[in-house]
Amino acid sequence: MQPAIDRFLQYLTVERNSSPLTVKSYREDLQALAAYLGERYPTAPPPGDVTTLDLRGYLSALHEQQYAKTTIARRLASLRSFFRFGQREGWTDSNPAKPLRNPRKSRALPHFLSSADLDRLLSMPPADKPMGLRDRAILETLYSAGLRVSEL
Repeated sequence: MQPAIDRFLQYLTVERNSSPLTVKSYREDLQALAAYLGERYPTAPPPGDVTTLDLRGYLSALHEQQYAKTTIARRLASLRSFFRFGQREGWTDSNPAKPLRNPRKSRALPHFLSSADLDRLLSMPPADKPMGLRDRAILETLYSAGLRVSEL
């Protein structure tokens, strides 16, 4: 598998003019797959013999090792590029990484204000000026309707 990885990295460097950091990331991602396959099989299969099932096992192992979903998605993108290159080079008929889906990225919960912070925010616009009344009405509307600023 290493000669195919080396050829792919050369392609990234010479033909695609990828940055050294990008090439380094691809190298690490592909060598991690090669190490996984080397542990799973007595002799690591050539890249043309790698199956979608092998790649599913690899991604599952990454998940079990608690890699971040963004890292797993990046590694999967590296595998897709590598096997797509293999199709163009003719050492594989299909891309075993193509049917695999990216892991869903977790969404962060929205931040909200405490009651004290909310009271302080609503009391900030001066109530004795027209612009202050307008600003207070905007803030009250945002809060009471649960709107984002962009939705007003």
